[in-house]
Amino acid sequence: MNTLELIQQQSGGAILVPLKRAASFLGLEPQTIRNQLCEGRCALSPVRIGSRIFFKAEDIANRIDALAIDTDALGRPRPVRGRPTKAAVLERQNKRQESVIADGQPLVALTAVAPIFGRAPKSIQNQISLGRWPIPIIKIGKHVYFRAADVALAIKNGLDLSVSNVA
Repeated sequence: MNTLELIQQQSGGAILVPLKRAASFLGLEPQTIRNQLCEGRCALSPVRIGSRIFFKAEDIANRIDALAIDTDALGRPRPVRGRPTKAAVLERQNKRQESVIADGQPLVALTAVAPIFGRAPKSIQNQISLGRWPIPIIKIGKHVYFRAADVALAIKNGLDLSVSNVA
């Protein structure tokens, strides 16, 4: 039995569901839905008969199915409570590092390049400021990036960027 069939069964097979019943299905107060309608933020389109407000059972079922995907009753993503796990922090950092693209070429963040060359990010920043860093950089705001192709070429050519050779 799907959501639409459950809604129709609980509302006596009606195609149009009154506002109060729709609110109970969605886990909202009727006044919240009225406010959303007034502000134009309601995800459901109302059917007005006289002064009464109804919603199509099919629309309610579709909304409930959409809300089942980790959102609250207003359609916003559910907030994650508490401190993020280490895995979540690393995932967010990796997304940030991989998502930067300049001129159609992917960029790699300084924090991702530093371990490859066995250096601390601050050490690389110092070498860049002194003009001694051999790989071209791209600055976006305060952040330093390298073209992925340049990093790959440095690795392929065996560019030795250990502390003793660059300083």
